[in-house]
Amino acid sequence: TTKVFASYTLSNIIYPDYIDISNIYTINYNNANAGNKTIIYNNLVLIGPLYFNYFINSTGSLLGTIYKSPLTITWFGLNKTYDTTTLATITYTISGIFSSDTININYSAAFSDANVGNKIIYINNINLVGSNTFNYTTSISGTTNAIINPKTLNITFTPYSKIYDATTITKSSYIINGIYSSDTIDLSNNLQLIF
Repeated sequence: TTKVFASYTLSNIIYPDYIDISNIYTINYNNANAGNKTIIYNNLVLIGPLYFNYFINSTGSLLGTIYKSPLTITWFGLNKTYDTTTLATITYTISGIFSSDTININYSAAFSDANVGNKIIYINNINLVGSNTFNYTTSISGTTNAIINPKTLNITFTPYSKIYDATTITKSSYIINGIYSSDTIDLSNNLQLIF
């Protein structure tokens, strides 16, 4: 709104006269947007038993500031399966937006590292987008948490035939499916296949 909440002081009143201003006056910023503004007042009317002995300009202006309204962003990290990257997906809520405005945000988000575990997600480059964004302010960075879960691998075994040797142990070849090209994964040499 453009409404101004202001106090005032009347000077040069000769004691013991009582002089005040009628509450019919209006005082408003010249527009509702944030920044240094002109404040315009109108309809200043003196009241009191001897008001007619005094004079005041009924209209005038002065300077004031409308400060940007702070927004609070709450971040929620989404869990993911390991994919070798730090790419993170998040959702968010914004509180503090007036109903007449529509505000969203642009941002970048990344896990602290690409490995499995409960990780911090760093959110940076936060920019407000939408109507009247110049009237709001918020932090340019934030954090949240999410879990990177292990990726499930599929292993295909091809067992070798063998000549009887009184044991159930055999050897086999195998293929591990699902490994990313940047990773090197193999099976422990303690693996045993048994008939």
